[in-house]
Amino acid sequence: MKIQHMHVARIIALSMMVLFLVGGCQKKSGLDEHESVSSFKYKTSVGWLQGPCLAIENDSIKPGSRLVLVLFKDKPALGEAFVESKTNANCPALNQDRESINRKKGMTFYSLKSSDIEANTIAIAVLTDRKISALKPVSSTSAQLDINGDGRAEEVNNCVTSEGIKFFIWPEKAYSDTPLWEDYYYLGYDLKPTCPAM
Repeated sequence: MKIQHMHVARIIALSMMVLFLVGGCQKKSGLDEHESVSSFKYKTSVGWLQGPCLAIENDSIKPGSRLVLVLFKDKPALGEAFVESKTNANCPALNQDRESINRKKGMTFYSLKSSDIEANTIAIAVLTDRKISALKPVSSTSAQLDINGDGRAEEVNNCVTSEGIKFFIWPEKAYSDTPLWEDYYYLGYDLKPTCPAM
């Protein structure tokens, strides 16, 4: 009888330990809706471009590095580009009337090689070796795709301010939460704003 009680006590103890461990694992792996399973760094891995000139807060990108582009045309489309070198010339963002604002602290400019880019192409560029092949256009200025590799689609978009273009990446739907990444391209002339009040 005593042996049976000891056996039952061991089973109960083992069962409680298993439940405790399983519960602990679930807490550790249960990601918040805004956490990423990857170590993707938006600030240094995402930039914007006009023509073959990338603006990004990363001064250590090696020549030949690959970029996935979200091209804003009649409807958003995917493209690809490769970094050639750092540049201070042939870059619309560095025109004399724009340079002082666009060359903000930490911003580096790179010349790009790509058959997908024309002189006036506007795009968001993602520094990645991953193959990103699925893009779902939402509007002419917005699309959904999995940028950070966590299996969930983020939404990328742009909108016009009175003097430039704002670029965003959102956790899900545009303007519904805090953006994962945002930046601004100052154009230096009057435009009709399309950005909603935030």
